[in-house]
Amino acid sequence: MVTMTLSKIFLLAFSFFSLFFFTYTEGRVHTKSRSKHSDIVSHVSLPPAPAPQAPVSPSYYKDSPSPSPSPSPIQRNIARVYNVLSFGAVGDGVTDDTQAFKMAWDTACPQNESAILLAPGDYSFMILPAIFTGPCKTSLVFQIDGTIMPPDGPESWPSKMNKRQWLVFYRINGMSMQGGGVIDGRGEKWWNLPCKPHKGINGTTLPGPCDSPVAIRFFTSSNLTVQGLRVKNSPQFHFRFDNCQNVIVQMLSIKSPAQSPNTDGIHIENTNNVQIHNSVVSNGINSLDFRTFLHHLHEFHSLSSIFSSAFSTAGDDCVSIGAGCHNVDIKNITCGPSHGISIGSLGIRNSRACVSNITVTDSVIKHSDNGVRIKTWQGGYGSVSKITFHNIHMETVRNPIIIDQYYCQTRNCSNQTSAVYISDILYTNIKGTYDIRSPPLHLACSDSVPCTNLRLSEIELLPAQGQFMANPFCWNAYGAMQNLTIPPVPCLLDGIPQFLPQNNIDQCQNNLYQTRIAGLVGAYRLASCGAFDITYMAPSDEAELMHIVATAAAINDTEPAASGSQGQWNWNNSFPEQQSNRTGGQKNAKTLKKLHSKILIDQNLHPNPSLGIKLMRAYAACGEPCYTRHIFDEITDKNVVFFNVMIRSYVNNGLYQDALLVFITMANQGFYPDNYTYPCVLKACSVSGNLRVGMQIHGDVVKLGLDMNLYIGNGLVSMYGKCKCLDAARRVLDEMPRRDMVSWNSMVAGYAQNGRFNDALKLCREMEDLKLKPDAGTMGSLLPAVTNTSCDNVLYVKDMFVKLKEKSLISWNVMIAVYVNNAMPNEAVDLYLQMQVHGVEPDAVSISSVLPACGDLSAAVLGSQIHDYVERKKLRPNLLLENALIDMYAKCGCLKEARAVFDEMMFRDVVSWTSMISAYGMSGQGKDAVALFKKMRDSGFTPDWIAFVSVLAACSHAGLVDEGRYCFNLMAEYGITPGIEHYNCMVDLLGRAGKIDEAYHLTRQMPMEPNERVWGSLLSACRVYSNMNIALLAADHLFQLAPEQSGYYVLLSNIYAKAGRWQDVETVRSIMNRKGVKKIPGNSNVEINDHVYTFLAGDQSHTQSKEIYKALDVLVGRMKELGYMPETDSALHDVEEEDKECHLAVHSEKLAIVFAIMNTKPGSTIRITKNIRVCGDCHVATKLISKIAEREIIIRDTHRFHHFRDGVCSCGDYW
Repeated sequence: MVTMTLSKIFLLAFSFFSLFFFTYTEGRVHTKSRSKHSDIVSHVSLPPAPAPQAPVSPSYYKDSPSPSPSPSPIQRNIARVYNVLSFGAVGDGVTDDTQAFKMAWDTACPQNESAILLAPGDYSFMILPAIFTGPCKTSLVFQIDGTIMPPDGPESWPSKMNKRQWLVFYRINGMSMQGGGVIDGRGEKWWNLPCKPHKGINGTTLPGPCDSPVAIRFFTSSNLTVQGLRVKNSPQFHFRFDNCQNVIVQMLSIKSPAQSPNTDGIHIENTNNVQIHNSVVSNGINSLDFRTFLHHLHEFHSLSSIFSSAFSTAGDDCVSIGAGCHNVDIKNITCGPSHGISIGSLGIRNSRACVSNITVTDSVIKHSDNGVRIKTWQGGYGSVSKITFHNIHMETVRNPIIIDQYYCQTRNCSNQTSAVYISDILYTNIKGTYDIRSPPLHLACSDSVPCTNLRLSEIELLPAQGQFMANPFCWNAYGAMQNLTIPPVPCLLDGIPQFLPQNNIDQCQNNLYQTRIAGLVGAYRLASCGAFDITYMAPSDEAELMHIVATAAAINDTEPAASGSQGQWNWNNSFPEQQSNRTGGQKNAKTLKKLHSKILIDQNLHPNPSLGIKLMRAYAACGEPCYTRHIFDEITDKNVVFFNVMIRSYVNNGLYQDALLVFITMANQGFYPDNYTYPCVLKACSVSGNLRVGMQIHGDVVKLGLDMNLYIGNGLVSMYGKCKCLDAARRVLDEMPRRDMVSWNSMVAGYAQNGRFNDALKLCREMEDLKLKPDAGTMGSLLPAVTNTSCDNVLYVKDMFVKLKEKSLISWNVMIAVYVNNAMPNEAVDLYLQMQVHGVEPDAVSISSVLPACGDLSAAVLGSQIHDYVERKKLRPNLLLENALIDMYAKCGCLKEARAVFDEMMFRDVVSWTSMISAYGMSGQGKDAVALFKKMRDSGFTPDWIAFVSVLAACSHAGLVDEGRYCFNLMAEYGITPGIEHYNCMVDLLGRAGKIDEAYHLTRQMPMEPNERVWGSLLSACRVYSNMNIALLAADHLFQLAPEQSGYYVLLSNIYAKAGRWQDVETVRSIMNRKGVKKIPGNSNVEINDHVYTFLAGDQSHTQSKEIYKALDVLVGRMKELGYMPETDSALHDVEEEDKECHLAVHSEKLAIVFAIMNTKPGSTIRITKNIRVCGDCHVATKLISKIAEREIIIRDTHRFHHFRDGVCSCGDYW
């Protein structure tokens, strides 16, 4: 009887659940009257953006409010609307509207004004898989007010189109996708494909997706905003971001049912600076109604367990974070039913994973299989660090806190010892209920690589039902409970492990570089294979074939090369076979693809080994690794040659991990590598930094007797050098029976890349002793280490350069960089001009090297000419070059030009923002600098140590005391400890503002000893404000720290003179004479007709000296008519700046200004660079000269820029 009753209740419950679930999906209505749209575009004024949403209430026991259905567009004055209906869209949910959307995009993207691509409300648009490619000229809004959807399932999907993504946005900068509409992924028919099993209701096993498409995918894009949309039922991930920067996702509603496998709400990979806020993600059935139903059946424990299991198998993660992600902020998310919020699938297939600075706060996770999870595969490496989970409410979650480092679904990864290193994880204020089937905390760390610094604080997790479980699981987990936790976690090991196997720990010191490389690889794959897979298609006619080939080739032509140019030279001759030209290869690829397709269509001939190896070599030579791989996979009867070609194709295109995987597969299948295999694989290890595989290969070649091979030996030297094992590299070099120039150059490059410039030069001298002449490759090897060095080394590199019979572009670049990095800007500029005389065309590296020299000389004309060259040669976008342009214009005082370059940049990094902030600060525009600093933070960039120095210096130069204090205190929020430079800025700021006592008090509170600059800033302030007591204290420290620096003696002498203490003045001067302290002579540079002229105080060496002094006398007379009187105070302290014998009237900047007035067009700007501080008399005089001559005069001294215009200086007489 009881059994029958339970059976009836179960059937009733299951019927109720089925009815509830199948009525969950929203219906589609496509019948709607439509108005005619005759105009393609219209102008509209957009309302201002809404105020930020208020934070969620601390009470997490209520459901979070749904996100706003339709946020206002981004604030703009005027935007042009491109309505897809005007481009032919029908919007009935059946007709293909793809071309209408593509045409609207292609029309809106190139516009110079703000644009909105509109999918209007009350329409349903069916769109085939499509790629929307940028960059667009201005920010673009993709406004979705209606419904957009893909074809209905695999049967309706075009057979010739890729099934891994639906809508792809590639190389987009500054786009906002928003609206009150719906993105319907129509995934129901995809979820039941017979490939991957997954759990279903009542413990059943259901099939899963094969190549199911991601709904919305962003590749290699930046400054993206996705907000306000409702997204549902994606076949796979709803949103995916790969290799993106500066992403804001907010106010989304994402839903899919429990039986939808791999339907993550938001997935990010190789993506930085991400904000995911104020959204609801539910990858399962409606939790509230179903929870109510369970409440009524609570007495049947087994039944509720069944339905609890249904909850735990929800679609997938609400938010999943993959490898290469940094600076991610997740806040106010309502998540569940789902698999929770996960940092997961790290280290898959023995790969490297780097994840850091992830914060999850103020969120709710309910009825989910996991809460907050970190999951890594066995056999991976890399690190996960600086993760914070704070203020999270759990509601019936099976694994609220979980670390799983034993994930493995294949034999290949089981029982591997390496693992991703997990450290610095903070769990705080995590409260709620858990499902008693699993422990509330599951910290399963690797056997060989323990987790460290796991911190638990304010954890309170209680069972949702049943008995209290007080046995959290820990394995090899080290950390601390910072206060009482419920349940207690006694299994957490205290402190840090005594032994950390360093060979298994990779802490990802070069995260950003790895992220960029991984992102480029992903973007390349999308462009070359993922979107248009034509190798084995059978188009219906030749016109369609040509269209597909042309489309694929067009995308390939816009794709940047995946492998960097640095270091490429020394591999060109290290392989027996000749490498192909990348650019020409891409053009040949078009013909090759057409020929290949026609072979398949006309002859139905699939590759046999003979044809296959020819096609593989052809595609490899054309730079098409994906097509090479297609053929490789088709050939069943392979030999070692096939593997060699495949490995080389991957290596030559920067796909180093793929090359290593092919090498491993080769070994697993019983093929023996040969002397052609190892050089390529060693290069893959070298560039990817995979020391472990490289060392294994070294052992193999020794066993096989191949270590005597020249090419393999060269590869080992390069591999060890790039992996920072310089002693091992040198041993290999010394033991090689035969060495060529590549061997030596690889060792030179190893030293240079690791900052051992002197050792690199020593090796060059050793080469000469062996009668080997350094060549262009040697010069190229030195490029990574051309930092400050001794004069003898500079002369040696110059001598090496001069002796080169054939000077390559790299040689010129190295020599220019040596001059620039060793404070020889004149020589660098002269060499740059000589290079062009010799017919060598500069590249982006040349220009990035010489621009700092132009800045140092204030050679704005030459810098502007170089900028014009950059535009003519289309060398932008190039982040390094554009940052150099900003810096050059900033040093020349050309703020408008610097800002124009900054605003035009497609991609920016922290250096870009910092350079522009510094430019404003040096020119006295402190408020603009502070405003830009705020905009930088609002844009998702994290200011670094140097950025804070720049903004604090800007506040100092402009006297912004409150703003400076705010920025100084703000450093703590970013985890930055103030350094000596930051304290120097604050002391300078307070001193300039007359707060001498407070500045001195700050020097006493500094956690480090004040240096020369700190005391120097304080002494300068004492001179201005006549504070004798603190001046004496500062001078005493300075005479100990810098006893030979004349400026500080002069400053103290002037303070005494201003106070009338002439005896003390004489004492200071006698001390200088006794110690032999020499004063620094002042000089000023001015650029006229691409030539830089230098003047000293009282200089009469110039050919126009007589005319200069005559014109100066006339000018001084006119100045006196305007009330000018030479400042005797300046004459007193001017010993600091000019030789004592020089009169005020003939200071170097006055001579340079008069010379410029005589030799430039009336009204043109005059730019002067001075090596010491401008004196007060020259400052007054230059203001009057700017008014008399009607010129703008810009003087850059050692402290700042002075922009003189119409008798006024930009510094406001504050310097």
